[in-house]
Amino acid sequence: MVRRLGGLVALCLLGACGGDSSPTGGGTPDGNGNPPDNEGNGNSGPIFEENSTSLEVVAVEAPDTLHSGSQPVLFAATVEDSAQFAEQIEVAMRVGQGGEVRTLLLHDSLSSNTALFSAMFDSTLAAGFSGTQTLQFQAAGAEASGSKTLTKEIYLKNEPPVLFEPDTPDTLQRLTGARIQLYISASDPQGYGDIDSVYFKFRKPDGSFGGASEKEGGFHFVLVDNGIWRHHGDEKEGDGRFAFNFSIVENALLGTYTVIFFSRDKVGNLSGIIQADFELVPLPDLKND
Repeated sequence: MVRRLGGLVALCLLGACGGDSSPTGGGTPDGNGNPPDNEGNGNSGPIFEENSTSLEVVAVEAPDTLHSGSQPVLFAATVEDSAQFAEQIEVAMRVGQGGEVRTLLLHDSLSSNTALFSAMFDSTLAAGFSGTQTLQFQAAGAEASGSKTLTKEIYLKNEPPVLFEPDTPDTLQRLTGARIQLYISASDPQGYGDIDSVYFKFRKPDGSFGGASEKEGGFHFVLVDNGIWRHHGDEKEGDGRFAFNFSIVENALLGTYTVIFFSRDKVGNLSGIIQADFELVPLPDLKND
């Protein structure tokens, strides 16, 4: 609702803007606007200690390419155990450096010493990754005694986040100290976990950009989705609805402000921008009423 844009103005005029959080930092797209592939994100080592003498991952199955927004697809590993699965076996898969370890569940016993383990994963597997990655598959028995690692390359397509449903004012009176609330929603084809940040900047009626630094191109403010109402007015943590609030100051310029929203994901993709204009008007002159 209208309140937000005006707040933007006020906060910066009060000199309480904090550090700039430009979306052109780490993970910046290349000169053609393309995000960098996270190639070379090889894993630092095996998932488990490779000291099992009985376990071996003999075959794996995974798509060559996981498309952005993909529905769940099959990932599987065939495991041989010379001990004929006398103890419970864990089969794990990991993608990229520092990636989350995923568990493959027993799907079928192929023989007394061979079993198929599998799981279905969708495009959220690519959160934080883009381009050619290495999948690691490993089996482990008691005390995390692991097999040799079997790997497979996969190409992860990672598309930018999308912004929608901005809640911005049309008109707001310049009431000193009034709190203003700004909201916008964000989603990502790779899931919420792929959203790095949601930002905005604003242009003042005189054409300059607002912010403590008054830097060329505008100071960047980071919206929050932490569920802490007193911290910029967010109502629910992790729901994809981002918030920011601030107060108006007495000397905020009157006229049309433009708020510019954008988002960055964890591989550097930038969303399309959403702009909203807001008119800051004087308080009515009660003396003349």
